[in-house]
Amino acid sequence: MRDPDEGLDLHQDARFQRREWRAQRIGMVLLFAFVGAGALGLCGGRGPLSGATLHGDGLRLDYARIGRSSALAELRVELARAGAAVLHLDRNWLEQVEVQGVTPRPAAIVGHGETLAFRFDVADAALPLVVVFHTKFSRAGVLRGRVALAGGPSLAFTQFVHF
Repeated sequence: MRDPDEGLDLHQDARFQRREWRAQRIGMVLLFAFVGAGALGLCGGRGPLSGATLHGDGLRLDYARIGRSSALAELRVELARAGAAVLHLDRNWLEQVEVQGVTPRPAAIVGHGETLAFRFDVADAALPLVVVFHTKFSRAGVLRGRVALAGGPSLAFTQFVHF
């Protein structure tokens, strides 16, 4: 039987213990920061900070402000009146994304210098028209684009795409 007064021979390294605790605290802060960023939509998912809306004279644009490379996204354009149903999109932006589809389907797509013009046939020009460009981000980086109504307002937008 052991003598209880003898005690245990433990070697304690207080400096190592402080460094370990500091590393654990830093790791916990980073973990909570990543979880918080994901919940806010800063990692390319859905969240309050991932999308943005711009307004112009009779023109509204909803888009993904932050996205992931090779992820699907939508560029939603709403025209207050569809009388002038011709939308211009920057060719430079279109070259950096893959357009998977356009809803409704455009009647014609015509190149105009730095833009592509999408013309839509509209049954009732007094009603609003909502056009959705279904896209897939082709590469990571900062994408800049502009959507314009033929002979009307234009809205510039910026997207950040990460890996």
